[in-house]
Amino acid sequence: MLTISGLRDKYGDTYITAISDDIIIPFRPLSLFDFYQYEDKLREGIISQAVLEDEIFIKCVLSKEYIQNINTLPAGTVTTTVQNIMEVSGPTGIGQFNSILEEKRNLIANPIHQLVILILRAFPAYKPEDIYTMSYDMFMLRLAQAEDVLMKAQIIREPIELLDPTIQQKKKPKVILDELKHLWEKQQPVEPSEQSINRQSMVGTPQKESPIFADGGIKTQKNLFKEKKKVEDAVGSEDEDGLRDIMVKQALEHYAPVIKKLEQSKK
Repeated sequence: MLTISGLRDKYGDTYITAISDDIIIPFRPLSLFDFYQYEDKLREGIISQAVLEDEIFIKCVLSKEYIQNINTLPAGTVTTTVQNIMEVSGPTGIGQFNSILEEKRNLIANPIHQLVILILRAFPAYKPEDIYTMSYDMFMLRLAQAEDVLMKAQIIREPIELLDPTIQQKKKPKVILDELKHLWEKQQPVEPSEQSINRQSMVGTPQKESPIFADGGIKTQKNLFKEKKKVEDAVGSEDEDGLRDIMVKQALEHYAPVIKKLEQSKK
């Protein structure tokens, strides 16, 4: 009876189906193409399931002894082994697909996998498998060459360096551009010529007469009645003379006390 360690020594890093203590069957998964081919055929049901299971068993099992004795194995051995082969060869459902994908996302967080992609970007003739089979020394040489190629092409701007997450990196102080501009302008002396020019421009500019203020006080408008009548005449809205006289007279009588107080306060 072969143990797990013995199976690994004999077949390498692989999968096994343990039917019993005496029957431990090592196998490799199908290729993705073969997986979908057999999955479709098993679903269609045109070819006998037993025939397809035998094909998969012979294609994937790594022990010649089990393949030669396929017809004498205990009942259910081939079917169970084939089910295990199908489970590791392709997605068996949406949940399993998402779970494995998340697992691989965590796996590629390892810097080595990121550096493999960097080498592929510099040397497209390589396949990922080619780089993973390199020795560490050869891998580092290709990485240095890739760095040189990508920096010259300005695809990357800085040399490659792995940072230790356990060591706190010194953070560069952030400079706010607006604050920097303000400090710079504050340090610049104002030229006297600019001040004199500003004063001259202010003195020399003719000021428009204010319609309200004059000599630090409020303008007193005289003859408002005449001005109003001129405007009305210009726009064709003149009132009847008799009605105007009556309204003016009533207004003077009504506001006479107020006008008197205003004249006294003005004096």
